Amino acid sequence: MASGLEDGDVSASTVMRLRASTGRRTGRWALSEGVHDAAGIVSGTTDFVVGGGAGAATGSVQGLPATGGAAHVVGSLPQPRSDLSAVTAAGTSYIVGGFSGTTMARAVLLTRDGRTFHTVARLPIPVRYAAVAVAAGALWVIGGRTDPGGSTTTDAVQRIDLRTGRAAVVSHLAASLSDASAVTLNGTVFICGGDRSGVTATDQVLRLDTATGRVKHAGRLAYPVADFGAAVLGSGPSAVAYLVGGENSTREARVQTLRIA
Repeated sequence: MASGLEDGDVSASTVMRLRASTGRRTGRWALSEGVHDAAGIVSGTTDFVVGGGAGAATGSVQGLPATGGAAHVVGSLPQPRSDLSAVTAAGTSYIVGGFSGTTMARAVLLTRDGRTFHTVARLPIPVRYAAVAVAAGALWVIGGRTDPGGSTTTDAVQRIDLRTGRAAVVSHLAASLSDASAVTLNGTVFICGGDRSGVTATDQVLRLDTATGRVKHAGRLAYPVADFGAAVLGSGPSAVAYLVGGENSTREARVQTLRIA
């Protein structure tokens, strides 16, 4: 776990490693720059914290060595971005949306090394705090906030063809949603939690139909939560998603899991 907001609205510089089997912390390190509303990607044996806010949006990319130790700034995005989303699949990471401090980011970036980035598509609807996933040859961008002030949410499901870069709105949610996270379990994409209509944290779990872009109700979380970290460990039927921290009526310190029954 890296970055986030601590009590007192302080951007966190702490990096913690958790053992999934026990939930116990097994390490504690520090970022070079404390940030919140950042994104995380993986390349090889290195984890990266990308962008984020620290009083102002930053474009810094901080590398976290697999063996632990302090993070170092190893690169930079083409422009500062906070409130961005990211997903890594098959050794390629995509950076989606966010806010530079003055403009909404429309360019979708690709990186294979965590240090160099180039544009592969442009969002029809620029968003921040969106849920993102890669499945069926496409990058999916679900919901998010659409204005610089962060007060307007969208129900749009955007699909980007990873072969052509063509992007389009392909369907709509039953209600607008932001600050959710998407996880892929055994090839199926689930959209978890988030702020429904930008107001109230929800416990809903939605399933994405990659053939149509439509989503359907799939279950409930243990408790409502928005703006949380998510990671999947394992593969196939035994894969487990870990949903870490987040917000509802307060800041959450708990971790909940999601798996296919």
